[in-house]
Amino acid sequence: MVKFFEDNARNVVSKVSIEYDVDRSNNSVTVNHRYEDQNGNPVETIAGLHPLHWKHSSQALSPFKIRSARGVIRFAKTTSFNYQIPFVGVLPFMPTIENSMNLDTLRSLVTEFIDGGESSWINSTDTYWSGKAYGKAAELAAIARSIGMEQEANQLISWLKAELEDWFTAETDGRLDVLNILCMTRPGILSLVFKRLTDLIKDLQIITFITDISLGLLQKFVELILIGVAMKTLDQ
Repeated sequence: MVKFFEDNARNVVSKVSIEYDVDRSNNSVTVNHRYEDQNGNPVETIAGLHPLHWKHSSQALSPFKIRSARGVIRFAKTTSFNYQIPFVGVLPFMPTIENSMNLDTLRSLVTEFIDGGESSWINSTDTYWSGKAYGKAAELAAIARSIGMEQEANQLISWLKAELEDWFTAETDGRLDVLNILCMTRPGILSLVFKRLTDLIKDLQIITFITDISLGLLQKFVELILIGVAMKTLDQ
């Protein structure tokens, strides 16, 4: 096993080129991974193929394998490999099947939702609950359209467009919203960005003595930078 990996250990891979091709006759996708040196020439290396790869590939594999969080990784000595992903179809929403439900009840529920007005379903200002509400309205629009309630579906889509435009439109009364977006201070976003930043610092061991206090100062520093960028953008 050591010999298998040793033979290619000093082959330097400078680039991995990944390309795909779609067969429009059946919508299957063929993906090709190619290993190259700094001049773009093929390099023989030991490629680790995930289950998604080796289960859909004719690539010759070695007897060596390891278990990972993503399944069994199998190794191949190669300059490239490809695999094909079959198309299984995707339904954006479940269709309405005749005699599968009480359509009068369904129509009355859609009408009740619409009659409540926009304020009845969107009353949040954070990314999480607003997103949940948008998803609900989008699903209902699809249901309404599937049972011929085109006017109601269009009303829901119109509400969604207005809500999304409010998040991304810079207006006098929307200045705070724009700042929140540009500065990434919406709940759920800043915390993710900051976590990624601090994790990166720790992983790279750039700062190994970070304490809770210094992390707090770093967070404030990042916030100030983002606010400065936002203000400059709005002034332009």
